[in-house]
Amino acid sequence: MKKLLTILVALLFAVSANEATAQNLLKKIGKAVTNEVINELKNKSNKEQKSQSQSQPQAAPTKAVSQSSSQQAAKVSISEVCTNPQIVSQNGRGANVIIDGIEYVIHTDKKEACLMRVSQPMRGKTTNVTVWGGIKYNGVVYPVTTIMAHAFEGESLTAVTLSHNLQEIREEAFCYSKLKRVVVHGATKRIGASAFAGTNLESVVLENGIERIESGAFAGCKMLTSIQIPQSVTRLEQRLFEDCTKLTEVILPRTIERIEPYMFSGCTSLTSYSIPSSVVSIGQNAFERSGLKAVNIPLNVKTIEDGAFIECQQLERVTIPSTVENIGFSVFAFCNKINTVYINVKFKNHQDVANIFSGTSIITNNDLDKCPVLKWTE
Repeated sequence: MKKLLTILVALLFAVSANEATAQNLLKKIGKAVTNEVINELKNKSNKEQKSQSQSQPQAAPTKAVSQSSSQQAAKVSISEVCTNPQIVSQNGRGANVIIDGIEYVIHTDKKEACLMRVSQPMRGKTTNVTVWGGIKYNGVVYPVTTIMAHAFEGESLTAVTLSHNLQEIREEAFCYSKLKRVVVHGATKRIGASAFAGTNLESVVLENGIERIESGAFAGCKMLTSIQIPQSVTRLEQRLFEDCTKLTEVILPRTIERIEPYMFSGCTSLTSYSIPSSVVSIGQNAFERSGLKAVNIPLNVKTIEDGAFIECQQLERVTIPSTVENIGFSVFAFCNKINTVYINVKFKNHQDVANIFSGTSIITNNDLDKCPVLKWTE
């Protein structure tokens, strides 16, 4: 402040002596005063910031923490963890290990493990298998997420315990094994094609959460008598229960819109079945050679494809509502025991009926009104 007062005194003296000189001094003094003020403000601001930084706690280095945590394996709920696997080989991306005679591969980059196959010395000798929930390797637990294709194909195992962390059972994983019972937990989103085909399954429990069951997953399970598909399943594929000759009860999701081709083909013990009201189409050969005694097509069905009920040798009674718009060829062909058919008059065409019921004794007269089996409805 003393410096500023001195400058102001000089300014007053200059003004009184010479006006031009005073103006020049004002410019210089103005610049000097401005610089002085700016410097003082800067010093004051720096002191305040330093004081605040000393009084407040330091912020956590969030970026460094985030990078560190992203490099760690994801933590999951592990029901059972193997802590001492037999290491067969290692490389920069993981390791191959054996646990209880079963080969697994650990993928350190994907932070998961997969069950590969029965080890060579144990082929044909494994009867009871527990799929581990996780494997501890180099201090990190890697969840077992997948059973690979053909893992137990043709093996002698009769029982398997699957972990709650398992996400996928791939193609033919258990096919033609002697497996008798299985529980698939809800974390398993996909059951691959023919995964359990040709096994000795007597009991199957599919928990809610499963989303996709692929072609022929349970085909040829000749000991299976009943099964319920959970409501979470959004995709069913063809031949799902083909040739399950002892199957008597099937419960499908209430939201399913299609009976897929060959789904119940050869299910000779399936004597009755209530098609879900949500179904709008019945696929090709869906119930061929099944044991159905009566067929009541739901009102929502619009299409019945070729051969849907062909060669149902026990079939006696058929009801086709007026909502059905398209009926394929040979839908009820060679169903020789049919004695009553309720069908809408819009199909009252000799050739149409001949195609639908070919190989049967339904048409006994060229005048369809005189065929006693046919009952026309509006």
